[in-house]
Amino acid sequence: DVYKRQNLSSIKIFYVIILIMFLIFLFEMIFADIILNYNFDYYNYIKLCIIGVIIIFPVFFLFSKIDNI
Repeated sequence: DVYKRQNLSSIKIFYVIILIMFLIFLFEMIFADIILNYNFDYYNYIKLCIIGVIIIFPVFFLFSKIDNI
């Protein structure tokens, strides 16, 4: 069937959110470089991504615990 139900586990959703967050950070820095002549720095990109993962992991864990109640 074309319309099979996909199993979206919470960990798959977490990985998709992380991927989207990384892409948003990347495109934001590229557009700022093109439009505003912002200096694209890989160190700032990596730092933003690490901070994002550190912040999103406890939030995701909390929401998964609330979902199990």
